[in-house]
Amino acid sequence: MRRLTLIISLVLIFSIAALAVSDFEKALENAKIYYDQGDFTKSIEELQKAMKTLESQNNDDKIEAYKYLGFSYVAFGEKEKAKVEFKKVIKLKPSMKLDATIVSPKIIAVFAEARAELEAEGFDFTQPVSINPVPTPQPRVPGQITKSGAFFRSLFIPGLGQIYKGQKTKGYVIMGSGVVFLGATLGAMGDYNDKKDAYESAEYNADFEKLFKDYEDAGSKATAMATITGVIWMYNIIDASFFSFGPSTNLKVNPDFGKPGLKLQIKF
Repeated sequence: MRRLTLIISLVLIFSIAALAVSDFEKALENAKIYYDQGDFTKSIEELQKAMKTLESQNNDDKIEAYKYLGFSYVAFGEKEKAKVEFKKVIKLKPSMKLDATIVSPKIIAVFAEARAELEAEGFDFTQPVSINPVPTPQPRVPGQITKSGAFFRSLFIPGLGQIYKGQKTKGYVIMGSGVVFLGATLGAMGDYNDKKDAYESAEYNADFEKLFKDYEDAGSKATAMATITGVIWMYNIIDASFFSFGPSTNLKVNPDFGKPGLKLQIKF
């Protein structure tokens, strides 16, 4: 029972710790992963999610979001849009410079243009400017993955919501765990009923003490298995409904932006 209690406690601790990660942090992290993989469309989608709560973030977080949005626009050839984002970065941190060892010359050139335009506009590079973005509602795209879609899938089948969001590795782990413990729960409940029937139907000369102990132990085991199954189910629903969407396991070639090479990303 001590081991079982420890397992349940660890699951609860990890669930609470995971909930502490904000939607902004998850969206920004996912955007960086998608950017490194060359999936700039999804990178921009994640950054747009991050923008919804950008006003409440610190300047460092704002800089990261604007910077990667600018990077992604450059990748699409949207130089003017990229300069708009880079100007926001420079206003927040006038001394900001891009590392030429990890950022492509094309991006650095657009960043330099943005700086030059600000200089021509008379911007004071000695004084950072506070930027408070106004979140704009994002229209729902037909076929877009939604939290409600993930919720209802995970409500009926553990792990299905994660698979729906694209987190296949995590989804299959949760689904497998749910099946194993659900089977163990049903087996333990069947054993409990058998032990209960044996105790209640025992003859007067039977070993009632042993029968009662077996009946009691079977009940404890069934309760423990049901508790673990419930914890997995609840964690699955919370994770699918409230955590940001992102990839689970990805292996792709990094494009021209940054250093080339293969990157293995494992993300839950």
